Amino acid sequence: MRSGVGRALLEHALQTACALGYRFMDFESDPNAEGFYRKMGAVRIGERPTPISGQSERVLPKMRFELKESQ
Repeated sequence: MRSGVGRALLEHALQTACALGYRFMDFESDPNAEGFYRKMGAVRIGERPTPISGQSERVLPKMRFELKESQ
């Protein structure tokens, strides 16, 4: 964490998806990683309930990157 590896991997994935002609990248995020993805430009488009033991109200954020040709 905080070493730039996650950013580099994400940027590579976004560039690859864009080169393949995709316009969006949708995914579910760990709740603790949502801030990272928002900082990288993703927007929250929904959520999915994922209760676990001790966290009956837990949800996974559904996120989206809009891909641009310059990525």
